[in-house]
Amino acid sequence: GQEIERQRCPQYLKSSKKTAPERTNPMGNSAYVPPVKESIIYPTFEAEQGSLAGKAYAVTGCTTGTGLVVAKLFAKKGAARVFLLNRPSPRAEAALAAVQAVAAEE
Repeated sequence: GQEIERQRCPQYLKSSKKTAPERTNPMGNSAYVPPVKESIIYPTFEAEQGSLAGKAYAVTGCTTGTGLVVAKLFAKKGAARVFLLNRPSPRAEAALAAVQAVAAEE
């Protein structure tokens, strides 16, 4: 049974190494970059938030998603300090740069 299967499917005889796609997304390990979608709810939510001047915030899991959005919001609203609690990685460095860019705009 097995010998017949190999004759029909020669690709099983080859040992091919698969290589990972080139990493082009600084926020993650894959080359996939999600599409940018405009939020209907977030602009109103952001506008309703008061000043955070003089306050310090710690955000965990802020390399992407909600954590990154919250960290940027804290920086934009004038928080005295925003602590990004992540493991060292290229994603963490990219998140830090993104939050610092938002803070510099204000």
